[in-house]
Amino acid sequence: MTSPPRALDLLAALALALVAGLACAGEPARPDSGAAGPTPPSGALDPLNAAIYVEAGAYVSGSDDFQDGVDRASPFSKADEAVHSWEVEAFWIQEHEVTHAEYARFDPTHPVPPGAGRHPVTEVTFEEALAYAESLGGTLPTEVEWEFAARGPGRRRHAWGEEPPSCERTHFLACEPRGTVPVMSRPLDVTPEGIHDLAGNVREWVMPVWFVRGRHPVNHETRKLKGGSFDHPAFFLRAASVTNDMPDDYAWDNVGFRVVWDAVER
Repeated sequence: MTSPPRALDLLAALALALVAGLACAGEPARPDSGAAGPTPPSGALDPLNAAIYVEAGAYVSGSDDFQDGVDRASPFSKADEAVHSWEVEAFWIQEHEVTHAEYARFDPTHPVPPGAGRHPVTEVTFEEALAYAESLGGTLPTEVEWEFAARGPGRRRHAWGEEPPSCERTHFLACEPRGTVPVMSRPLDVTPEGIHDLAGNVREWVMPVWFVRGRHPVNHETRKLKGGSFDHPAFFLRAASVTNDMPDDYAWDNVGFRVVWDAVER
């Protein structure tokens, strides 16, 4: 009398297979390990600071009103924001500025102020920031990469869009406290792609598009700053704003940085 149980077993197995097949049919397709797409470099796989992928694209940097008649010597001049067209290659950029906690892993002697582990690291020179980036297999963003990440191909005025700055949206001179705040604590200061804090909190080190480490010297022509900070008015929160010709050993409590990597396609 073994035939009926075997028949029941067969029917049960067929039923389970049918249910499993229906369940799988309802799930979205999942790419296998050989699927094409961007692959984060190992240095970008940081649990403390995710890397965001920025697709390649055509971009026009600068401000259309860069010839604004303001004296070039004025900090509010747009003379360095001349319009240029670029073809930007894909890259990865950190979700937020490097924090004290992240930097202390690279330099154990770095003092972390009490309770400030999630604040952006500051008082770091261009050379120190570049060395940190290189330790992760990356580099500092070029001014065009940074601006492209902040503005997108549509050239929005601020990282979040066209709306004017407010203390609810970002952290700048009009806001309290007078100092840094934890990264991503102003969640409206974010691009559509999910890149945070490009407008306020601290300014960020960037470099010229022509700079190649080891081929060009690091000097005042190399060191540039983008973005605004807790110590800057709304003018500097514009993604097109740039400050050039920073001196040797410049490090300030309103200047930080983030890391970028070339995109790897497979």
